[in-house]
Amino acid sequence: MTAAALYIEDGRFDRTVFATHFNAMNREDLTLDVAESVEAGLRVLRARMPDIIFLDNRVPPHEDYEESLAELTNAGFVGPVVLITGLPTLEMQDAVDGAGPVCALLDKRGLSATRLTEVITPLLARLPNG
Repeated sequence: MTAAALYIEDGRFDRTVFATHFNAMNREDLTLDVAESVEAGLRVLRARMPDIIFLDNRVPPHEDYEESLAELTNAGFVGPVVLITGLPTLEMQDAVDGAGPVCALLDKRGLSATRLTEVITPLLARLPNG
């Protein structure tokens, strides 16, 4: 089975860096769609429901990921969410440790293909047919 990932990030540079690391993983079991806004992410979601969402902490017009996440879950997304930020906080880590959909926190400053693999591999194993 090929799973689908969606990365929602408003920064063009950060989208490029993420896609570069994602492609460097050379995974045949996971595809990537990239959206520059939550609205664009919702269009992708409606066309093809992703299995995993990578979500930037702050995608305008939202002040934080909770607002963005609410829109995504209201649109029917129920899978795991990996929160990505350049400034991780204890509050964000608490969200990962809780029972909600945020299952991992990635720091943009330490992003690499290796780090992505460490996060993605167990997530894919948890998916149906994973």
